[in-house]
Amino acid sequence: MDKTLKVRIEITYPLNAGKHTISVKYVGSGFDYLAGESAECAFTISKAIITDPEASVEYGKALKDAELTEGWEWTNSSAVPNSKSRKFKAVMTVDDENYDLSGIKGLNGNKLTREVEVSFKKAVPAVTVTTDPFSALPGTKITVSVSAVNPNNAKFSDVPAAELFYTAGGTGTAITDGSFVIPDGLEEETVITVTAKTEENEFYKAGNGSAEVIVSAHKWSREWKTDKDGHWRECTDCGIAGEKSAHISGGAATETTAEKCTVCGYVITPALKVVEAPVITPDGGSFTGSQTVTITCATDGAAIHYTTDGTEPTASSTKYSGGFTITATTTIKAVAFVGEAESSVTSAAFTRKAQSGGSGGSGASVRPTRPDTEPRPSIDGKSMSWAEISVELAKRQDGSTVKIMLNGAYEVPADVIRVIAGKKLHIEFVADSIKSWLTDGAKISAVTAADLSAIPGSADRSALRGISGADLRVSGTKIPADLKLSFRKEFAGQFANVYKPANGKLVFHGCAKLGADGAAIIPGADSAGEYVVMVCEFSDMPGDINNDGVLNALDASAVLKCVVGISQGANPLMGDFNKDGTVNAIDASDILKWIIRS
Repeated sequence: MDKTLKVRIEITYPLNAGKHTISVKYVGSGFDYLAGESAECAFTISKAIITDPEASVEYGKALKDAELTEGWEWTNSSAVPNSKSRKFKAVMTVDDENYDLSGIKGLNGNKLTREVEVSFKKAVPAVTVTTDPFSALPGTKITVSVSAVNPNNAKFSDVPAAELFYTAGGTGTAITDGSFVIPDGLEEETVITVTAKTEENEFYKAGNGSAEVIVSAHKWSREWKTDKDGHWRECTDCGIAGEKSAHISGGAATETTAEKCTVCGYVITPALKVVEAPVITPDGGSFTGSQTVTITCATDGAAIHYTTDGTEPTASSTKYSGGFTITATTTIKAVAFVGEAESSVTSAAFTRKAQSGGSGGSGASVRPTRPDTEPRPSIDGKSMSWAEISVELAKRQDGSTVKIMLNGAYEVPADVIRVIAGKKLHIEFVADSIKSWLTDGAKISAVTAADLSAIPGSADRSALRGISGADLRVSGTKIPADLKLSFRKEFAGQFANVYKPANGKLVFHGCAKLGADGAAIIPGADSAGEYVVMVCEFSDMPGDINNDGVLNALDASAVLKCVVGISQGANPLMGDFNKDGTVNAIDASDILKWIIRS
């Protein structure tokens, strides 16, 4: 019997240089002959020998992006090395207990300074080619301009000069003096490719860029026109559309990266991560003097961008870094990003109330300024009181359509509703860039003041499929009204699935298909309650296995085809109409019964 017991000791905390002893005592069972036995292990940790640090960085980037020997820090990490300046100071904190400092120079207290010569990793230059004009007939002179710059630093202009050539019909021809003439004999719509190439050197890899010239009598637009099915160009003179080509995917969408067309950049599928809409606090209203505004987002790692002029925010808009103060009437809009995943836009309208004046000590009469105590709605860009809105609506033709911007004035007086009902007007009350209320005066049976306010909800949407569209708490509009929600155009043709909380869970309420403009009309949202809207390519309507947003006999037929194995259906998750965990003929029967009852 082997009576050797091997012991492995792992030290998970740092030890200083010097001699150390570890004692081990057996306290287990199973090895009686070791009871009470102990052992010691002595070892020495030598002082660290300090070696000069090394560093490398991509040409054009700052020292903070460099790879520097562990333990060292730059004294000026924002400095940018270049071909003429590549030596910089780095500092290390040391002590004589753990480091061998004998003969060390450059030591000041416990700080050791060294000058480091930075080595460069070659950068790939950004080469941009522009042709003018973009489309023309043979015999036309084409001017070519090239920009070749360091991708990391706009101040660097030392990229090698580019060689230019154009290719037409498979033949490459050098371009001199920055221009060439479209050769004769090329067929209509032939694409000439202009290419610029830079040579590799000590600091740059070879770079290239290209542009196109189309041989055509039409003046084609440089920018692509797009929809969900493809891309095309339009003639800037006559407006005719060119040949439409299908999108080419650059790869499936991920949590933070959208699926885009490699030709035109169209977003085929948005990034999959659900980014919560920002919350603006306060959420609008009136103020005097100044108002501090904060913006938050519940999604971890989200970057918030906002505008203060009412325009739609993008990733290029001002990045939110903390609370800010407004001193004038302002509409703030905010959007959040995680990578390319984007939230819906949140909007808040603020109205600055004028402060009343008084009489001065001179005895001169001063007329006080009448404070504007409430936000004012507007029609056609003209701010009005609700009384003035009533007068304006009374002038409109019966049955006409009018858009009213609420601008934070969510309570609509009964006098305004009376005019709308009497003239059977179709009104769109615009709350912000996302929400509008649509009301048909012909459907208003009882005249009463309307409440068109809606505040953010807080339901847990993690179990729902799709992208978070909205979560709103509605007080009850008190008049018949449909909720219009506007999403990004790339969601056109998808579904807005609506849920309401009930007994601690979200229950399907209905669905609406998004139009070509990305908007969906949500019926039945005028009752008090919380409404959760998810945007998805699939309808969540139980039984809608053919995914058209409508429950009908076609769905019953599709369920039977799924049962016998002919087809799964476009939306197989919705085949289980009666929620018994199985898709079978009973689901088809129940769908038909539901249709008859409805």
